[in-house]
Amino acid sequence: MKQVLKRIWNNITSVFTQEQSINLMLYSIFICFFSNYYGKKLDEKNFLQKRSLFNLVEIQDYDLKEAILTLEESIDWISISEITNMGELKKIIYSLLNSIKIDHADQVMEAIKYLQEFMQESGIECTPESVNQLITQISIAKQADKVADFCAGFAVLGIDACKQQKAVYGKMPEFIAVDFNWNDCAVIKILAWINQIYKQNVRNRNILKEEKEKCEKYDLILVDIPKGMNSTIETGIGDGRFEDCSAKSIYAEWVFVLDAEKHLANHGRAFAIVSKGALVRRNEQEIRKRLVDRDILEAVITLPANLYASTNMAMELIILDMDKQRKGTIFFGTLADYTQKTKKRQNSIAQEGIERILEAYKSEGQIDFKIGKRVQNEDVIRQNYSLNSMLYLELNQIQRYIGESIEVSEVASVIRGVQIKPKDEEQLKEGATHFLLGVKNINDGEIIYDEAQKIKAKNSHWKDKYEIKEDDIIITTKGSLIKVAIVPPKPEPAYISGNLTIIRIDKEMYSPYLLYEFLLSADGAKILESVQTGSTIKVLNISQLQHMRIPKYRSKEILQYGQKLKENELQYQRSLKALREEYDENRKKIMQQIKEKI
Repeated sequence: MKQVLKRIWNNITSVFTQEQSINLMLYSIFICFFSNYYGKKLDEKNFLQKRSLFNLVEIQDYDLKEAILTLEESIDWISISEITNMGELKKIIYSLLNSIKIDHADQVMEAIKYLQEFMQESGIECTPESVNQLITQISIAKQADKVADFCAGFAVLGIDACKQQKAVYGKMPEFIAVDFNWNDCAVIKILAWINQIYKQNVRNRNILKEEKEKCEKYDLILVDIPKGMNSTIETGIGDGRFEDCSAKSIYAEWVFVLDAEKHLANHGRAFAIVSKGALVRRNEQEIRKRLVDRDILEAVITLPANLYASTNMAMELIILDMDKQRKGTIFFGTLADYTQKTKKRQNSIAQEGIERILEAYKSEGQIDFKIGKRVQNEDVIRQNYSLNSMLYLELNQIQRYIGESIEVSEVASVIRGVQIKPKDEEQLKEGATHFLLGVKNINDGEIIYDEAQKIKAKNSHWKDKYEIKEDDIIITTKGSLIKVAIVPPKPEPAYISGNLTIIRIDKEMYSPYLLYEFLLSADGAKILESVQTGSTIKVLNISQLQHMRIPKYRSKEILQYGQKLKENELQYQRSLKALREEYDENRKKIMQQIKEKI
């Protein structure tokens, strides 16, 4: 079936826009199903034209008929009639449709899932099938009489969840689907009818706006939030969902989660896909606090990167449970290492990963830390309500390895670089005395001085606060790639810009070179990554760096090794400089010889 549908998709997309191609594919699949359902052979001349599907369906179900009409109206039949090679295209599609059999609900859903796969390959966002499997398999642990799919799309996730509920508990639940797109709502109604989900309510609604009428409660809510919800929502507008939140604005993705929480029954559960940023952003800490303190946050599971067409970032599955069985704990899991490649350089969750995370999630005993861990709510509180799974999984293991640890603030001061306003830039270049270092000036542990980037101090405080000093550790604070360098003896006079941060060690208490080498290690890199915030632009803030935990070196003997590391680093830099100078000199000689021979 997949190969046939792919050929139809390729033929349609070669002529029509993406939107029209999707509508025509859906129309073709439904035509194929209902013709087989009623035992009517497809008419080659009339099968792909306005009212073909409507006239085919004999059942006088008002919602179904209305949905079919809505789908038909979404197709540009006038443009279709004007396409010169449309007759030949119809013949091809007709022939291909007749080569496959779509005569029951499971085959329809299989065809829809293949269509979503093609859409993903074309850059159109859909819930990946592996994410669908993960959520439905976890959600089946509790019976649900009412299942709701918010941001439903074609509601494949919600329909699968309903069918799983019936398979396990013997009863088809009432199904509620919510989407902002009228055409998607129509498709959902058709699919629900085909899957014999007759007790259904498909609603066209903008979830970003609070429902003021009576709030219906559901036992199971599924929310695959549209990716790239970078817009912010004002919280001071009388929206009851934002109670206990003093932040002036929050990212839109949290609105979907809070809306789901509002609609949960007393024993209900919600599954939502969010970005990592939602788990760590400071302005949304109060929302996470609310979920933890009310003890309704059941689990946080990190998904593999590059699952979705619209982003290559790793997304997060969070589970809310209004009636938790294991109170006072949160399950943190990760599927980051369980990926398999699909087409178009996208990933899916490996079946082994789904099986292992399910086993870990259900386990009452010891869990392999590499896949998951149950964490006490108090431990999350101590981490200022950060829900970054790395803090509780990988870093837990790192802490075991490095032994006793301390916070950076116990042995060092952390200094953020100077923020220069655009209007001051030109003025500060006059009479310049210092280099201005930015992200591009840190390369492979070296500080690169650029004569074009020189300024003077705006005031007398700059020298003490922003000027680099020997043994300062410099870290880039913006961007996915964290760069680290250490200032050598007798550095050029230089200030750091706002995209850099200095960790200035008290040398009586700690060795700068010991810390520098630790930050360059794999364990150090993971710790730095764990304290990054932001979803699109990664940021290291001063507070997180101050509280970052590093190995505690007690003995003076160990600290003396820091001096050996320094001597080794300086020798390396001198050797590198000498080799570079020798290389440049030999290059000049060779080029001169070539010039003389011309």
